[in-house]
Amino acid sequence: MITREEIAAALSAVPGITGYPSSPSAIVAGAAWPAWAQTRWLNVAARQVQWYIFVSLSSGSHEASVLEADGLIEAVGVALADIGLGGLIVEPWFWATEPGQQPTAVLRFTAFD
Repeated sequence: MITREEIAAALSAVPGITGYPSSPSAIVAGAAWPAWAQTRWLNVAARQVQWYIFVSLSSGSHEASVLEADGLIEAVGVALADIGLGGLIVEPWFWATEPGQQPTAVLRFTAFD
């Protein structure tokens, strides 16, 4: 099973990204972290873990976030595949922040180990 720390290290290998084993207290552009989504028992000895991996983008404007995301999709996807994560899906997402504040634009990768 791939660990949070392994995912964080793979994310940190991508230029401009700082990986964390869980969501950091301050979510800034370039912060990235895994979140456990579910575990599926395949049989008594085998399990498949699904992860969500979030990569925070600049929140300055929609256009800035789109351009930034376009450059990260391939690099982050390859970094995650290189450590053995499969079934990768990436989509635009928003990370909720404090009440009354705008959510932070992120990429959300869904992956299976």
